[in-house]
Amino acid sequence: MGLYLLILLVAPAMVNSQTNNCACIQVYNPVCGINGRTYSNSGCAGCAGVSVQCMGECPCRSPGNPGNCACPFIYDPVCGFNGRTYSNSCTARCR
Repeated sequence: MGLYLLILLVAPAMVNSQTNNCACIQVYNPVCGINGRTYSNSGCAGCAGVSVQCMGECPCRSPGNPGNCACPFIYDPVCGFNGRTYSNSCTARCR
């Protein structure tokens, strides 16, 4: 009997430590994360463990010059539609 009681007391603690209790509401208010990915809102970015770089879809625009993108300095090379290699997906979308 004592062994069964111990298992019942330990099992819920193990389940709670493995679940993500983060709630991401389904409201579309896009934000761009510091990883260059667009999230549906800041809560969803937070649930993913990503800080918000700017409001709106990626890539972020520089405040002084709206034609230039403000992409993170992350080297994760991608091939653009034009066949050129870019340092990450944000810079590929920006060009």
